[in-house]
Amino acid sequence: VGRLTFQKGFFIGLLAMKKVVSTYPSIQWLIAGDGPDKEELLFHIQQLQLQGYVSLAGSKSKVELKKLYDTADIFFLPSIYEGIANAALEAMSMQLPVVSAKAGGMEEVITHGVKGVLADVYDHEKLAENILLLVQNAELRWQLGTAARKHVVENFHIDRQIKIFEEVYRELVEEKMH
Repeated sequence: VGRLTFQKGFFIGLLAMKKVVSTYPSIQWLIAGDGPDKEELLFHIQQLQLQGYVSLAGSKSKVELKKLYDTADIFFLPSIYEGIANAALEAMSMQLPVVSAKAGGMEEVITHGVKGVLADVYDHEKLAENILLLVQNAELRWQLGTAARKHVVENFHIDRQIKIFEEVYRELVEEKMH
């Protein structure tokens, strides 16, 4: 889920998928979103002969995204750079295990092997290895998904986020007054 731009690392994801489908030819990667790199992404899908394995679903409403999360087994985020990806938090809240690059703030959200699995940015080999690990281990998918949901519910609830922002603003105001 994301804008079809360089930042989201879809080309790196395609390289990982090329390796994954050589082992599991029934696997599908559905990419929801739209953006300026759509034509380039379609070109790379064609060049890598991934037409039967990678689909671009276009932009989706929140209701449609929820249905996609409900039918998914793994959430894949090969981003080059990120803050904390809202789509990853959404997936985690839906109890999906996340395979992500260590882009930006993703290491703050995902503890490798506990709440998801991580690979270095641009490391399509490790991303593929992580996907294969989860494809082969339903119990691990369940464990990671359960821990991910618990983490998001406990740490990213809107009331908690408001409280944190209020505390930071209060400290800044007090600092200014002294």
